[in-house]
Amino acid sequence: MGVIIGDHHDDHHHDHRRPPAYDGRYRRPYALDVSNLLSPAEVVALKYNLSETQAEFLTSRLLPAQHGDLSGLADLGFEKSDLQALYEGQNPSPLPL
Repeated sequence: MGVIIGDHHDDHHHDHRRPPAYDGRYRRPYALDVSNLLSPAEVVALKYNLSETQAEFLTSRLLPAQHGDLSGLADLGFEKSDLQALYEGQNPSPLPL
């Protein structure tokens, strides 16, 4: 969840006009970060419009790579030369169709 830090001396710089359809009650605006309520696969599925099965397959291969386990990347079609190219900031070789 995000945090907003402010100082009351800045209040005169903010626009305090009433919002449209003002009903007499003041409501503080807030932001809610729900990504920590979802599994990594659910976040990927929503962000990239994938099925949960596809997203689970992808995340189960990519997440271990963050901790040095590159074995799952072979299931995605990456070879050692591809990983070396990525490390050097280059594109991997195209996958055969």
